[in-house]
Amino acid sequence: MRKIVTGKTIKVAEPFQNLLGKINQAEKKINVGGLVGAARPFWTALLANILEGTILVVCPEEKEAVAF
Repeated sequence: MRKIVTGKTIKVAEPFQNLLGKINQAEKKINVGGLVGAARPFWTALLANILEGTILVVCPEEKEAVAF
């Protein structure tokens, strides 16, 4: 579990690498789905840490943004 929490396992996971690839290719629109619960802010924080930049998260409803 510790490897997952520190991001060592996630950083090499294919979906995470695919997302990083799209970001690094400067795709204008990237949709991310399938993440539930704490995985959403966790992946976002991990991305922010790796990319060292600003990340914009858009939620369809205010209640979802608050929950995020």
